[in-house]
Amino acid sequence: MSFNNQSKLIVMPQPSQLVIASTYIELLLNHFSLVFLILGTIGFLGNCLIFLHPKVRTNTCSIYLLCSTISDELDLVLNLLPNYLSMYGYSIPYVTTSSIMCKFIMFIRTFLPQLSVNFIILALIDRFACSYNLTSKWFLG
Repeated sequence: MSFNNQSKLIVMPQPSQLVIASTYIELLLNHFSLVFLILGTIGFLGNCLIFLHPKVRTNTCSIYLLCSTISDELDLVLNLLPNYLSMYGYSIPYVTTSSIMCKFIMFIRTFLPQLSVNFIILALIDRFACSYNLTSKWFLG
């Protein structure tokens, strides 16, 4: 029985290459919020065009989904945009004004994502309720 004891040469990058790679990664991570903001706005506009179409807007499920989209866009604008601008030295005056305003901003930062999820849950409940008859065993208990 023979063992194949071949060694492999592992080439480690030079420290200067690691610094350059970490710089690129840092720049990429800093601009993710801008990319998410742009893609989210494009998605928001697309959803508005779809859900405000005359044939679709009479459906209550589409209204819930449109409200969820509006809540998501507000979340992007109120949460991601100030964080992105603060990286470049632009101050955000409504955050640093008073403790009451700071508490309100923290409330908005947690409320808007939850509101979006709640609208999606309402849309699911609406679709579930519309798909069963009133005489179904689900409604009779």
